[in-house]
Amino acid sequence: MFIQSFASSSSGNCALIGSGKTYILLDAGISLRRIKACLCKIGLSLADISALLLTHEHSDHIAAVGMLEKQTDIPVFASRGTMTALVSKGKACGRLFTAVEDGEEVAVGDICFRAAATPHDAAESLCYSFTDGKSRVAAVTDLGYMAENVASAVIGAETVMLEANHDVEMLKKGPYPYPLQRRILGDSGHLSNAAAGDFALALAQNGVRNILLAHLSKENNTPHMAYKTVADRLLAGGVEAGSLKLTVAPADDMSGMIG
Repeated sequence: MFIQSFASSSSGNCALIGSGKTYILLDAGISLRRIKACLCKIGLSLADISALLLTHEHSDHIAAVGMLEKQTDIPVFASRGTMTALVSKGKACGRLFTAVEDGEEVAVGDICFRAAATPHDAAESLCYSFTDGKSRVAAVTDLGYMAENVASAVIGAETVMLEANHDVEMLKKGPYPYPLQRRILGDSGHLSNAAAGDFALALAQNGVRNILLAHLSKENNTPHMAYKTVADRLLAGGVEAGSLKLTVAPADDMSGMIG
């Protein structure tokens, strides 16, 4: 089982989870053309996609949803709040939508996914963990803090895509206006590098083998800062270098297959 990021930043987010002959898209925050191109690079097409899961309705996660509805019959899973927000804003018609709730488990082909509610300034945001019965993958981005229900859904996964959105000091000294800084730093905002490091340590203490840092801010973070902050926290917590694989998802390009 693997996860592969197609794009990961405040400008656009999309990832692929795969096991056997089952492939699931997580978010569609880039153009449909780019999604097709990414799939083509790994020998797949939209016809191979079993489902699209949406975390929430923000534009950097749903850019291609309308086109996917028009051109495919791929089932779309999202919270009821996300569905309502997208339809009311004219971003989707909802004909392919199925609502999922916090804690609900759904089987799609060879993969079973579980939804967990996240603290974010969206209508009703979710994160997801996945299993094929042999291994577990989880993707956790767009949350202001590591809520207990999210941690319990994710800890124990062998591979985790984890938000490391910003460096706090870089954000405070950067170009963002104060109200936006407060939003990002708040309990409904985004995880900092330091918060990602703390959770990465908890993951490492529970058997994680791969951590893919994701959703980095282009203005308030760098791949080097995110990696170093998390790596330093792991070392300070007694996790030996090389005991797990730590990588950073590119903002506008594909990562490798992680898992």
